[in-house]
Amino acid sequence: MNVLLLSTGYSFVADGNFGLPHLVSLASYAEANTDCAVHIVDLDYERHLPQPNLAQIYDASFDVIGISCYSSFEYLKAFYLAVELRKHRPDARMVVGGYHPSACPEDFTGPDSPFDHVVIGEGERPLERIIDEVQRGARALPRVLGPEGVADLDSLPPMDWSKLSRYLGISRKAGNQVTMSLSRGCPFRCAFCMEAAKGSRSWRAFSPARAEEELRRLDAALPLAGRTLFLTDPLFGLKPAWRGEMLERMGRLDLGVRKFWALSRADVLNDDDLRAFNDANFGLGFGLESGDVGMLEIIHKGGSGGGSPADYLERFERLAAVAGELDFPWGANVIVGHPGETEESLVRSAQWLAALVENTPRLTGFISIDPYRYYPGSPIHQNIEEYERRYGTVVYRKRWWNYSEPAFTATWLDPSRSLDYRTCAQRSRALFAPIAETVGKRFSYGGAAADYFRRSVDSQRRLFHPVGGNGDEEAAGGPAQGQRPSRLEDVCRHLTFALRKDLETMGVPDRL
Repeated sequence: MNVLLLSTGYSFVADGNFGLPHLVSLASYAEANTDCAVHIVDLDYERHLPQPNLAQIYDASFDVIGISCYSSFEYLKAFYLAVELRKHRPDARMVVGGYHPSACPEDFTGPDSPFDHVVIGEGERPLERIIDEVQRGARALPRVLGPEGVADLDSLPPMDWSKLSRYLGISRKAGNQVTMSLSRGCPFRCAFCMEAAKGSRSWRAFSPARAEEELRRLDAALPLAGRTLFLTDPLFGLKPAWRGEMLERMGRLDLGVRKFWALSRADVLNDDDLRAFNDANFGLGFGLESGDVGMLEIIHKGGSGGGSPADYLERFERLAAVAGELDFPWGANVIVGHPGETEESLVRSAQWLAALVENTPRLTGFISIDPYRYYPGSPIHQNIEEYERRYGTVVYRKRWWNYSEPAFTATWLDPSRSLDYRTCAQRSRALFAPIAETVGKRFSYGGAAADYFRRSVDSQRRLFHPVGGNGDEEAAGGPAQGQRPSRLEDVCRHLTFALRKDLETMGVPDRL
C-alpha cells in the first residue's frame, strides 16, 4: 500500500532551512515496520523544481495521507488542504500531526473535519498502527492517538534520506541550511513554549555513536560541505556526558560543514562546555527571553540547578565574555510583551541588554527581539485565566490561528493592566532599536561563516526600520514627540516589519 506524508509548507520557510527530518523519520519507521511505500511531498520545495507537480497529492493510490501541521501558523492551510484532498480521495485514511494538533486536537475532530485521526506528540508508533489497521480493513482505532514517545531513539531504523530524492537536487536553492535532529524532548517548562503539548518532556537522544552514523548518513545523501547544519533539537546536549562525547565526535568529523548551529540554555553550560562547542565548530542560540529578573520568574526561566534568575543573567554575562575570548558566535532571543510585562520591566530588560552589548569586551553574539506570541498548548495558554486575574493580561484573539494575518493576531494582546499592546509596541521600538544598532556596530565575530551571522545582525537592525526608510527616525525611538500614531498605523507598522522579514529572507530587494 502507498502512504503520502504531506508538508503543507512551513510559514517561516524563508529562513532558508532544508531537511524535513521529522517526516524522514516517520517514513523510515513506517517502511521498516509495515508493508508500505511512503512518499514525501513538500509544497514549498515543489515550487523550486523545474517541473513542479502539485497534482501528485491527489493520486488515487494513496491509502493513508498524513498531513504535517507543524505549528499553529499552518492550521488553516493544513485543514483546508485536507478538505480538498477528501473530495478527491473519499476513502483514504486522513491523519494530521504536529505541534498544533498536539495542542488542540479538538480543532481537527469536529463533525466537519476531514481527518480520521489526530496524532498527539511523536508519530512513529501511531502511524504504524494506522497503517496496520488500514491493511487489515479495520476501523477500530480512536480518533485521537498518542502521546506515544519513543523511549530509546536507537531503536528507530536508520533515517532514509532517499525519501527526499525528489528535492535533493534543489536543496541549495530551497535553503542552504540543512536541518537534522539528534534528540527529543525538553524537561523545562518555559511559560510561552509549545513543547509540553507533545506529551513527553523527557530528554532522549541517539547514542553518540548512532548520532555520528546518522550525520554521516545525512552527508552521504546531502553533502554538507559548504553548508550550515542546524540541529533542531529543542535542547541540544542536555546531559553533560552525552554532550561531551558528542562534541568530541563532531570535532573529529570531516564533513566540511561551515558551522553547526544548535539551541541550548545558559544555565546548563559552563566555560569548558563553551570551549568544547567551539572546538567542534559550533555556534549556539540561547533563549535568553528577558534581561529583567521579575520577568524571568514569570517566564519560568533561569531557576534550574537551584540557581535564581539573577544567577542566570550573571551566567549569561560570563558566557558572552568567554565567547568573545574564543571568537565563538552566539545568538540570544528576547521576548517583549510577554504576559505580565510592564513598562518598567521593559525598561529594566533593555537596560540590562544595553549594558551587556556595551560592556562585553568583544561582542561575538547578536540579540533577536521577538514579540510574544500566544501559542496554544503552552503553560500560558493552559492557564490563561490565572494570567488574566493576576496581571490583567488581555488576549484579543484567543484563537488567532482562525484569522487572517496571524503574524499580527498571534501577538495582539495587552501584556498587563499597565501596559497595553500599543504602548508595548511603541516602547519596544524606542528601547530596543538602539540596542540592535549597538550590536551592529560592536559585532566582531570573524570566524567560520561570519557572513551567516552578520546577516542575522543586520536583519535585526532593519526590522526596526520602515520599508524604504533610512532608519534615522526609527533608531531615535519612533515619531516625533507629541505625534500620536493611530491604531491603524500601529497595525500597519507591525505588518510592515513582518513583510520586510519575509522579503529579506527570500532575497527580494528593498526597492521593491
